[in-house]
Amino acid sequence: MNNKEYLDDTLKLWNYAVSELEEMQNFFSFDKLNDHFYRRIILRNLFAIIETYLFISRELVRIKIAIDGNTENISWQEQSLLVEKKVGLNSNGKVIEKDEFQSFIPAFRFTITIFSKTFGVEPPDFGNNHFGVLQALVKRRNDVTHPKSYSDVKITDQEIKDLIPMYGWFMNIHGKTYKHLLKWLELVYPTLIKNQTQE
Repeated sequence: MNNKEYLDDTLKLWNYAVSELEEMQNFFSFDKLNDHFYRRIILRNLFAIIETYLFISRELVRIKIAIDGNTENISWQEQSLLVEKKVGLNSNGKVIEKDEFQSFIPAFRFTITIFSKTFGVEPPDFGNNHFGVLQALVKRRNDVTHPKSYSDVKITDQEIKDLIPMYGWFMNIHGKTYKHLLKWLELVYPTLIKNQTQE
């Protein structure tokens, strides 16, 4: 698959993730927010979508670097983190690779920052309350996904009240990044934008 084909496929996944993010709003009704079953669905799905979004963002950075041929702003260490692989040698001197996944919060910060740097987007404020809520809800997502006690599966009213503005904050990040992505796409592959909107 060449760069253009891979970019097209990655953009399709991007559009899927964005549509999922937008669909999440349907769960923010009074009835669903008061139902613990839906609260767990909201929390798990939101993080699944964000993780997909982060993967796509890293891939878009890699594709932009490959197409533009500009690696001046991205160190080789940052480039190696983009692929989440660790390389080494086996006893025969052959190169081997292993998956090396980062924990969610450092991966979130790194991905949003590297995307911002690569596409010329102003990075978000990681010192604000919304990022703090994201950090707290990561643990809750893990509790809900792998409960060890009954209290792990109960999402409080306050956690739901905090989750909704955090979701808005993340959607705002997406809005800013999407504008810069489109601007770059218009320069390199304007036909891809048309293809994406027709599907």
